[in-house]
Amino acid sequence: SIAMNVFDLADEGDGESIRIRDEAAKCLAERVRAAESLWPENDDLVISYAGRLMYGQPKFRQHLQRLLTDMGLNFSWREPQFRPAAGALLMAYPKFLPILNSFSQSLDWHH
Repeated sequence: SIAMNVFDLADEGDGESIRIRDEAAKCLAERVRAAESLWPENDDLVISYAGRLMYGQPKFRQHLQRLLTDMGLNFSWREPQFRPAAGALLMAYPKFLPILNSFSQSLDWHH
């Protein structure tokens, strides 16, 4: 909850709050870059978001987008259609399906 207050101060021009907001965006961008490095080569990374921080702080989201673009990441935004945990599972499921299939075939179901 303190993030909203800090980011509101940043919108008013407070220098320290702007620094905190920009460092938070940079930290999140680094995590997205780490996830993108594990993503299949020919697929754009699809980013979904939820919560007051991403919806209520457009300057934060814009700065994050600028950082990701400057990093050369191929990504697109997707409006969330599910709660965060359910959405993450649904996004990851197709990527893990071949692994789950292989794993299930390696089990001996006859004994």
